[in-house]
Amino acid sequence: MKVNSSRGGGCLEPPANPLFEEFVTKFLSTRESLGIDDKTHRRQVGIVKNHFLPHIGHLKVAQIRHTTVEGLVALWLRQDLAPRTIHQHLQFLSQVFNETIYQDMLSKNPVDGVRRPRADPVKKRVLTETEAQQLLQACDETDKPLLHLALATGMRFSELAALEWRDVDFVKKNIYVRKSKTAAGIRDISINDSDIEVLLEMRRYTTEKYGTSDLVFRSRDGHGVDYDNFTKRRFLPLVKRIDLAEVRFHDLRRTHATMLVLAGLDPMTITQRMGHSHISTTLQYYAAADEIRRREAANVSTKYTTTRRSPRNSTPVATLSPALGVRGIDRSLQRQKVPTR
Repeated sequence: MKVNSSRGGGCLEPPANPLFEEFVTKFLSTRESLGIDDKTHRRQVGIVKNHFLPHIGHLKVAQIRHTTVEGLVALWLRQDLAPRTIHQHLQFLSQVFNETIYQDMLSKNPVDGVRRPRADPVKKRVLTETEAQQLLQACDETDKPLLHLALATGMRFSELAALEWRDVDFVKKNIYVRKSKTAAGIRDISINDSDIEVLLEMRRYTTEKYGTSDLVFRSRDGHGVDYDNFTKRRFLPLVKRIDLAEVRFHDLRRTHATMLVLAGLDPMTITQRMGHSHISTTLQYYAAADEIRRREAANVSTKYTTTRRSPRNSTPVATLSPALGVRGIDRSLQRQKVPTR
């Protein structure tokens, strides 16, 4: 209850109780004005329009109870929504009702304690060096700069889509990420000569084809790149065509983080480069890197154990010495005047 000081005696007012449709519409508008990224806003608008309003939009906020939300989950299951999608819907719905509590409309969140369908864990994929090269070699030249920079910097798609030419310093070899989903995501990322060459060539191409623009990455119609459009029409058909199983665009970011771990960089440096809010997120990539190292360990011994049977009566082959290494073996052969073939 709120005190209405405009009335004599300071009488109590009942809390506001708008329709859910009215409240969630204002909620979305407020979030948009606070700078939520476009992709997230569009996704949440779609959830509200297609999955909230048809079923609970006509109800008053105070009429929506725990059992109401459980009925909503049962309805979504009958509509064959994936468990993970239902989890995402409930997470967003919980944010909406947290705001009703903050505004003294409700005292308890009706989403709390709602039983969620069991969802399979997200399959996290890290590309091998060969797979990354295969992806870049097979993609269209128009798409290659975006995929190249995703692999080379680990930037999120939304960060790449928002990147402007003023954010690229070709002299200092830096990219400044000014728009990100988190505060930690606002960062600078060092790039190398190969990355600069790709960016300069792309700027020349897009300027000739579409004219000048502030945006670094543009779609085939000259406008900014859209995640849903790019992944559905360009990226997923590409990975399917070259038979890269279950690879998503975000896996390019995971691949970059794993590259950094394998290169021996310390966790704090990787955390800052990736824009992680917590170092615990970075440490997850060490497990993926350890798995790659275990696979590589199985191949280490091949240079010491693989032999080639020499023809009879041929010149003796130099004795293998672990201290020499592969190049040392070649020099040993040359001293014995044995052709290395």
